[in-house]
Amino acid sequence: MTTSLDPSPPNPRQERSLALIDQLLKCDNGEEPAILNAEIDLLDAEFVRILMQTASYFAHQDNPESARFLVFIARELSRQLGLYSQSTGSQSTGSQSTELDPQFSPDASPQSSSKSEAEQTARPGVL
Repeated sequence: MTTSLDPSPPNPRQERSLALIDQLLKCDNGEEPAILNAEIDLLDAEFVRILMQTASYFAHQDNPESARFLVFIARELSRQLGLYSQSTGSQSTGSQSTELDPQFSPDASPQSSSKSEAEQTARPGVL
């Protein structure tokens, strides 16, 4: 009898989500909105969950820059989807936009040399 660590094979949506995360990690700063908008059908609470799981993996694998970048993406995407709001009380009431704000540009991209400084800065209203 053979046992595998993950008994269920990844579903196509999960594979697409992981491929999208890989694209985000490799893209140049400022390209994130276009990349996310190209896969708009994946952008939901499940994708945010996968982002956070991947960020957790990177944090435990001694890759804090990628972890922080993915947490930033997850937080901003959550805000835009109405899943999370700051204490301003401006949470969405179900009306979601169909595209991400083109000004969405995390300065925390893994290619950015000033990443840690930009990641530590609060960025209210980015999306």
